[in-house]
Amino acid sequence: MCFDNKTFVRMLFQRQMRKVSAIEIVFEDVIDFNWVQDEKNSDSAAAVIYQAVCIWDEGILYWAEDIDWSKDSEDKNDYRWIAASQGRWRILDNGLGSSPQSISTD
Repeated sequence: MCFDNKTFVRMLFQRQMRKVSAIEIVFEDVIDFNWVQDEKNSDSAAAVIYQAVCIWDEGILYWAEDIDWSKDSEDKNDYRWIAASQGRWRILDNGLGSSPQSISTD
């Protein structure tokens, strides 16, 4: 058995439009991960991401849920963010699943 001691985080982002309904991002060799749950984002409506940011800095990929986020900001941990050595993404054509089926009462 081989164990390479790398951490992967897989995230799925969905929207309510049929065209490009979902994308999947895989962060490889995760360095740091901050997924806060507080009064700012505990509401399910706060799960909506309007603008996110991806930054490459000194060989590290940073993704954060707010376009104004900075890795050097004092309030950086008030937001959800991830830092990894690598990242990949893809469009999931059937990310919303199949159309709902009607239920027969026969």
